[in-house]
Amino acid sequence: MFLKNSTLYKAKLNPEKVTEILYKDFGKKLFFYAKKTWNLNEDTSWDLINQTCFKVADKFSQLDFKADNQLNSFVFKVFINLLKNHFRDHPTNEFAMEDSVIENISNQTKVEPEDETSRLKAPLLVEMENELAKLESWQKDLLLLRAQGLTYKEIANYLKKPTKNLKVYYGKLIHQLKVKLNS
Repeated sequence: MFLKNSTLYKAKLNPEKVTEILYKDFGKKLFFYAKKTWNLNEDTSWDLINQTCFKVADKFSQLDFKADNQLNSFVFKVFINLLKNHFRDHPTNEFAMEDSVIENISNQTKVEPEDETSRLKAPLLVEMENELAKLESWQKDLLLLRAQGLTYKEIANYLKKPTKNLKVYYGKLIHQLKVKLNS
């Protein structure tokens, strides 16, 4: 065991606490690495960082690191693997999945020929509306403001929440919506 991450080892049995500590210790470093080296947008970067923290937290109780550099190396390897998977799945367009979801929704929407004003809603659109209705108003605001291109700092001022927390909340919201809409 080592001193630097002693709180990490105390939290070893609680994956949520481990995730929080990993995010605090590695979040900014991985974010700047993803932005500067790989030219990823902010949302994709934080999404990959969240995935990294969750994966490492899941495996953490099974692993025993003898030194800080072993943990650092493991976290970085997980992040690099997620980056590789991201670029494999999105070779030319970071938003390919989102575009395909939108295209799928528009393809499923049908207009009745005899009555052009009555529209049948696509099942995926109905699901999305139901999931969004379950969210608190600040969560809906967060999603809407990010979609409009506002920075986390601007949103934090509006919602009166810490910027770092908004990044985590946003990543979790997007992940939850993707999981629920893809199931």
